[in-house]
Amino acid sequence: MRVLVVEDHPSMRSILKKMLYRMQRFESIEEAVDGEEGWHKLRTQIFHLVIADINMPRLNGIDLLKRCRGELDLRNVPFLIVSGESLQEVIALVGEWGVFDYVVKPFSYSILKERIEAMLDRLRSPEELLYREVERLKEMGYHREALRRVEEAEASLKALKVKWLTLKGECLMELGELETAGECLSKALQLSESYLPAHKTSAELHLKQGNVERAIDFLTRADEISPMDTDRKVKLGKLLLTQGREEEGRVYLDKAVKQSSQADREGTLRRAAEAFMEAGRFADAEELFVKLLKLNPEEAETYNRLGIALRRQGKYDEAEAYYRMALESHPQNPVIHYNLGVLQFSRQEKGSARQSLLEAIRLDPGFSKAREILKQLDASR
Repeated sequence: MRVLVVEDHPSMRSILKKMLYRMQRFESIEEAVDGEEGWHKLRTQIFHLVIADINMPRLNGIDLLKRCRGELDLRNVPFLIVSGESLQEVIALVGEWGVFDYVVKPFSYSILKERIEAMLDRLRSPEELLYREVERLKEMGYHREALRRVEEAEASLKALKVKWLTLKGECLMELGELETAGECLSKALQLSESYLPAHKTSAELHLKQGNVERAIDFLTRADEISPMDTDRKVKLGKLLLTQGREEEGRVYLDKAVKQSSQADREGTLRRAAEAFMEAGRFADAEELFVKLLKLNPEEAETYNRLGIALRRQGKYDEAEAYYRMALESHPQNPVIHYNLGVLQFSRQEKGSARQSLLEAIRLDPGFSKAREILKQLDASR
C-alpha cells in the first residue's frame, strides 16, 4: 500500500512518517506540504490512503477531501483526518464527506496504529467492498444495475443499514421512481435522524418534485447538524431568495462567505453574488462583486457582472466607469463592449452604443445578442 501524508508542519510530517514506517504496512510513504501539493500528487500517482491535516495554507484538508470526492477515480480513496481540535461541527463535516476516521493531536503511536488497522479491516470487509462497487456503478450512471445490486444485498443482510437505504433511494430517484425513493429515504432517517446524506438526497428529491419549501426544511436540518459546509449554505440562501424569504437567504449567503476557506473564498463570493443577481437584489450583488475585484482585479467577467448590477440600479456612470476599467486590461473582450453598448443604448447615446456594439461584433462575428441590440438601435433611429 502507498500512503500520502499531507501536513504543513515539517515536525508533524516527520512524526507521522516515523509512526507509519514503524507499522511496516506500507510500501511507500509520500509527503506533501499542503493540500495543493497533495492534490497534484493524487492526480499523478496512486495512493491507497491519505492522512491529511485540516488547517493548512492554500488548500486545507477538508477542501482537498472535497476535491477528491468530486473525482470518480479518487472519490473512494480513504482519508484519515488529523486535527488539533475536536469540535463537533468539524467532526460532522468530515464525516459528511466520507472521512474514514478522525484523530486529534497529540496522539500516540498506538492510537494511530489502532485507527489505521481498523480502517484497513473495514476497507477489506465484503460489505464495504460491495458498497463501494455499487456506489461506483451509480456514479458512472448505471443506476438500474446499482439498484439490482442493492436489492441483492438487501436480500442477504438481515436489515439494510442507513447508508444502504440512502443509496437505494438515490438510485430510485435517478430512475424516476420518486415515490419509492421517498419511502427509502424516510426509512433511512427513521434509523438515523442525523445521517446527512439522507437529508441531502431528500432535499434533492423534493426539488425534483417541485417542493422547494420541503427541500429547504431538509437542507436547514442538514446545516444544523453540520454547519461548516459553505456549498450547502449558498444553496440554502439561493432557494430562500427564490421563495421570497430574502432576509433569511441573505443571512445564509453572508455566513457562507464569512466561513469560506481562503482557497474557496473567490468561488463562494461569486456564487453568492450570482444568487443575489437572480433574485434581483442588485445592491447586495454589487457589494460582493466589488469584494471579488479586490481579490482578483484581472477577472473580466467580474467587471461585466458588476456593471450589470450597477446598471440595474440606475447607477449608469458607475457602471460605465467599471466597463472602461475592464477595457483597459481586456480590450479584446467582446462581452465588455456589448455591455457598454447596452448601457449607452439605455441612456439614448445611440452613436456611442452603435460603435460599442459594432466592436463587439468585430471581435466576435457570431455574437447574436449584440446583433439583436444593434437591430433595435438602428430601428429606433
